[in-house]
Amino acid sequence: VHRYVIQALHYRAAEARQRHTNAELKSEIDMRLESEKALAQSETRYRALFEESSVSMWEENWAKVKKAIDGLPPEARDDLEVYLKANPQEVRRFLKLIWITAVNRATLKLCAVASFEHFLKNIWTIMPPNIEEYLIQRLAAMQRTGRFDGQLTAQTFTGRGLHLLVTSAIPAGYEQSWEKVFSSFYDITERVAVEEEKKRVDLQLQHTRQIQAVASLAGGIAHQFNNALAVIMGNLDLMELD
Repeated sequence: VHRYVIQALHYRAAEARQRHTNAELKSEIDMRLESEKALAQSETRYRALFEESSVSMWEENWAKVKKAIDGLPPEARDDLEVYLKANPQEVRRFLKLIWITAVNRATLKLCAVASFEHFLKNIWTIMPPNIEEYLIQRLAAMQRTGRFDGQLTAQTFTGRGLHLLVTSAIPAGYEQSWEKVFSSFYDITERVAVEEEKKRVDLQLQHTRQIQAVASLAGGIAHQFNNALAVIMGNLDLMELD
């Protein structure tokens, strides 16, 4: 009887442990489900903001770029910009490793293209001839600080020129992998055109003022010359009278 009692106690203890384990497992599953639900809601909000933004936005995957940079010699990583300028073939290699995963509707509208697929297929149409220099600056800045701010001259798929303010950043949680890089492209084409027109008008005004100054100087010199000439002529007249 004593043995059966001990076995029953062991069985109850095992049952209690199992219930406790099951409760912990259920709690962990519930927490994970809540976390996944919150993450899904956050992703939905992000996607809505991404798609509805009036500013051109790109989502990129730079994981292969990060791996390639990490594989460079230490001296190359210490000054990536200098290394890339000395090795342009590496710039082209890194360029092929950047994967554009999504762009929003504002991007398609800005670039005058109908679909994301067409955008990817013909993306080199909109890039400037000096894309390597832009990419060197972008890669070096991202490696140093995880952020890039600069300007890009590009064009739409219909050939209209674009001046863009570019901001790229690695979001929290992806600093080690670079699996996500968010970029915004703000169109400043009209502002640049206004500034260039203002410079042209200022130069024209400056040129006009210079002409006016020369004319005024010439007028003053002519007046002085006429006065001197009048004195000379007057003296000549007096000499003739003598």
